[in-house]
Amino acid sequence: MAKEAGCDPVVVVLGFEAERMRGELDGLRATAIVNAGWREGMGSSLRCGVAALMDLEPRPANILLLVCDQVALSSDFLSKLLRVHGSVDGSGGAGITAARYAGRLGVPAIFSSALFPELMAIEGDRGAGGILEENASRVTAVDFPGGELDLDTPEQLGRLV
Repeated sequence: MAKEAGCDPVVVVLGFEAERMRGELDGLRATAIVNAGWREGMGSSLRCGVAALMDLEPRPANILLLVCDQVALSSDFLSKLLRVHGSVDGSGGAGITAARYAGRLGVPAIFSSALFPELMAIEGDRGAGGILEENASRVTAVDFPGGELDLDTPEQLGRLV
């Protein structure tokens, strides 16, 4: 979906059962990297992905942060998020455009390069939610109906089906 929306490069961070999951990426135009410290929590995977992107030349001006379990996500929504971010980039905002669902800000979210150090400082089993909360009044929000629906267990999948 990220590629369909126009993102390039796409980096997928793998952790638990990385080698088995790597096969799921066959045929996709994405670079898989393995987070050896995945047991530390979501923050270590986030840092791993951001670090990989920061090592690129030229360094990306923005990072679109996604998770893999939001069933309502589409390339159309990602395209809209990218368009909105592009239209407000440089307008004095926080450099963040984020999805809004269930009364809160969340991923997918786009972070400008000025926020890469903050993303690299995230630790433990936390994602970028703290950065979104700290900057909430300056985040450009895009409504994402169904964004709160995610699949973390086989039981949740069964209920969805």
